[in-house]
Amino acid sequence: MSLVRISEALTTAVTKQVDVVGKKAYELLVSPLDPTKDEETRNAIHAAGVTKLWAKYAHLRDSTPVEWLKTSPRLDIKISDATDVGEIQIEKESKLPPNIPTGYSYTDVTLKLANLPPELMPKLAAFNTARVEHNAKFTQIKEEVIGFLKHSRSLNDALKRFPDLALYIPKEFLNRIQHKVERNGSGNNDASERKELNIDRNMIVAAGVLGALHK
Repeated sequence: MSLVRISEALTTAVTKQVDVVGKKAYELLVSPLDPTKDEETRNAIHAAGVTKLWAKYAHLRDSTPVEWLKTSPRLDIKISDATDVGEIQIEKESKLPPNIPTGYSYTDVTLKLANLPPELMPKLAAFNTARVEHNAKFTQIKEEVIGFLKHSRSLNDALKRFPDLALYIPKEFLNRIQHKVERNGSGNNDASERKELNIDRNMIVAAGVLGALHK
């Protein structure tokens, strides 16, 4: 068995591994809640964006010759009163008024939630809540995992006290130890040390297992 010290290289690698696990968990649990992945929803958002761009010229929309119009292949939509939604990119050709500023391959549009169909509100709210909670959870996991490592004498010591930490340790560091740690989940029985570190072991393990399952 080789002793693996807690180094900057180790903590940096573990930080990246937590991000990898977090991304996998996001794709499994949060991404499916994104309402903009549904074609009908995307069409509704696109229609709202086009309507906003034509707002001042709505009376000319049906009478302006097609050859005068601008064509934009993508709308980049921002929702001003729900900034946590993030930019919504709608890949769909749009016919716009001649004086609307457009980028090389996109057009920016700023909407308010009130501009969108009411039935989208609960879906967007559920997605935003799930995304915010996910990001907060993995920020906490990253802080607690790195904190636990830094409170350990070595990686060997950390894995003896918290075997499931291996879910976040890159294989190259596990291979250096060349030692099978028994995954009994009990860790160190020193209650005072657990209280000092104040880590949520159940959450860390559950999130790690979830990420490992989605490969």
